[in-house]
Amino acid sequence: MRFRATAFACLILVSAGLAAPAAQGAQGSASSAAATSTVRWGQSGDYAVPADYNGDGRTDIAVWRPSTGTWYIRGVGTVVWGREGDQPRPADYNGDGKADITVLRGSQGRAASLLVWYIRGVGTFTYGHGSDGPVPGDYNGDGRAEVAVTHLSSDSTSPLTWYIRGAAKYAWGRGGDVAAPANYVGDKRTDLAVVRHGSTRQVPLTWYVRGLSWVEWGYSGSGISGGGDVSVPTNYIGDSHAEIAVWRPSNGTWYVRGASSWITWGRDGDWLVPGNYIGDSHADIAVWRWSTGTWYIRTL
Repeated sequence: MRFRATAFACLILVSAGLAAPAAQGAQGSASSAAATSTVRWGQSGDYAVPADYNGDGRTDIAVWRPSTGTWYIRGVGTVVWGREGDQPRPADYNGDGKADITVLRGSQGRAASLLVWYIRGVGTFTYGHGSDGPVPGDYNGDGRAEVAVTHLSSDSTSPLTWYIRGAAKYAWGRGGDVAAPANYVGDKRTDLAVVRHGSTRQVPLTWYVRGLSWVEWGYSGSGISGGGDVSVPTNYIGDSHAEIAVWRPSNGTWYVRGASSWITWGRDGDWLVPGNYIGDSHADIAVWRWSTGTWYIRTL
């Protein structure tokens, strides 16, 4: 999954009886054991598409170039798959332990346009519409990512419906929510989850994870394009489940719920690309600076 940050936010707040983290400007303490690496890979106009393409348990640095449809996977090779206007969505759709090169084709934002999934080595599937949000994940715990989308039927007050290929549909969230599926429980299944922004930047972000209690973590804006903290959930601690986490563009700080410190890494405009680049038990904090094609990776 990729994240792109384009705006700013204010403070962070924790509810449900938890201690609040430091106010804006707090840098957190950096572990002396942390290691960093910098890699030049890609160029302006590319999409960052990190994933484990060779099945070695490590996230591979990779970009997709829409102008040529070429995937450049560091240490693995290059593949031409897709064309200008497609959406890259790599995931392990066949359960072989490797991410499959995938693009989605459809007129984005147009409800009348069908969404076609082209999964290299697996098949072609028509699922969803151009106005739907792609959310592939292993929702049933069978070791394979399911083709899935979120759909909003009308206005912002309508329920957000999740359509998972081969499974039932679920209503979870509402218009304006940001989908944030991840394995929050630790049962090897992707959980339905949304992040709800408030009307002002001073309102906390509210996380609704299906099967768990709601949590306030981060501060609002109007989504990724309109300001506020950016949701970046994944397994940062190595405890077998994804942590609720946000990145604050105004100070470049990562706030991971349950972590012992906050880490400043990246700047406004970077693409957020956390992943297990080292191959240990947890994800590393990482950003891709598209303007220079540089990957900045910090191990925890």
